[in-house]
Amino acid sequence: MATYTHQDFASETPPPRIMGTEMEYMVPAEDGSSAVVASIVMMGTLRFGTKPEQQALANGGRLYKDYGDLIEYATPECLGPEQLVLAEMAGERIVKTCARLVMGAQHALYRRTGSYDNSGLKTVGYHQNLLTPPRLTDKRQARDAHVIGAYTASRVIWSGAGMLSSHYAFSQKAPDIYNAPPLDNYGSNEMLCIGGYGTRTTSQQKPLLSWSRRGTTNGMDAHAADWTRLELRHADAAHSPWARFMGIATASLVLRLLEHRPMFDQDVWDDVTLRNLGSSVLEMSNNTSMDRSYELASGKRTTVIALQKRLAEMSLELADRVSLPEDELFAAQEWVRVCDDLSVHVSPEDVAESDLRHRVEWAGRLHTLNRRQQRLGINGRVTRKNPHVAAVDLMWDRIHPIAPAEKYWRLSQADFYEDNDKEIDHLMRTPPRHTRAHVRGELLRNGFTVSSGSWDSVKSPSGHTQALPDPYAH
Repeated sequence: MATYTHQDFASETPPPRIMGTEMEYMVPAEDGSSAVVASIVMMGTLRFGTKPEQQALANGGRLYKDYGDLIEYATPECLGPEQLVLAEMAGERIVKTCARLVMGAQHALYRRTGSYDNSGLKTVGYHQNLLTPPRLTDKRQARDAHVIGAYTASRVIWSGAGMLSSHYAFSQKAPDIYNAPPLDNYGSNEMLCIGGYGTRTTSQQKPLLSWSRRGTTNGMDAHAADWTRLELRHADAAHSPWARFMGIATASLVLRLLEHRPMFDQDVWDDVTLRNLGSSVLEMSNNTSMDRSYELASGKRTTVIALQKRLAEMSLELADRVSLPEDELFAAQEWVRVCDDLSVHVSPEDVAESDLRHRVEWAGRLHTLNRRQQRLGINGRVTRKNPHVAAVDLMWDRIHPIAPAEKYWRLSQADFYEDNDKEIDHLMRTPPRHTRAHVRGELLRNGFTVSSGSWDSVKSPSGHTQALPDPYAH
């Protein structure tokens, strides 16, 4: 297994990035969620894992019960976005298989959304995690986090999963992020959490991103000595394989840009940093016409598409100077392409009728809802006021007993499934190749044990502690 140093990431041949995601699933309360969730988790660790009490899966990931009776699947550590997408989809198949065995066909399991109530659409978590070289000061980390924040807020125009409420919006997470109480270690107008998590509660832990300080013990930053973890919490979990891949690949590309920051003048960075990040988060999600302009740190104004395209173009400029991993180079090219494709359409309905509906999650979802409304003979834009349309919208997020979204994307991106179905099934029981997860998985299958989410060591059957290799060496 190869190891990398901090300096490698600022070199002309940067290595693959260690990354992972966490995906949550929910059982409606009327289906007896607490007991059912516990049974699904137990079934998963029995069929696809080692010892149930360890919550460890044979593929190097974890399956466990999270806050509020949620099922959470954390992928194994992966090297690069292409490998990660397959490991993420393998986890969903694990959860679906266990739900079928535990619940039968009469009860439902949802991803991202569970029900409408008086407060609107309920969402559950999906977080993207990327290991980065250590940031020497909080000030430098905060400076770079504002660039990542602008990227994260604006990428919903192609990464959003879609949300049907009084109108159709790009992102399900934007209202949660915008309306959450502030964390205890950042200001009321800030949405970036630097140096740690702050208060760990489901009602408060909702910044756009959390960039843990070097040396903290939370999350993936503790899994490789002296490194830090960027957790993107403003992320919509897409069913679309293209959108899954692009969401994590472009996040890594933005980090590549920051790791090579001196290649770009300061005025370039000011042109991709928003003056008011807080208000922009909700507005960029709600403004589906994409025609409003936003003030930049430079004092200029930009549209959301122009902001995304500038970041994409910077990634291609970087690719002319350094040797990016092949999957990230492909993502940079696709990034420019999707911005160009979005720029020629004048409304979300126009986008939903274009070829973009075969890649972009919110466009595919809106296309499906529009078709349903047309069959009902209803004119105008879709809203959740019509119960028949709202029912289809909720069903889109259901993964058991039927999964309409998966059927849609299997038709829209048939080549992806044809090329990768076998590998996804393989990753349900086998760790990704060339990773520390692979080393740990092999040891677990040979009787070693691991406690909680530890990636530092395992214990032999005789009780001896064996250290795991550090993929990012000093």
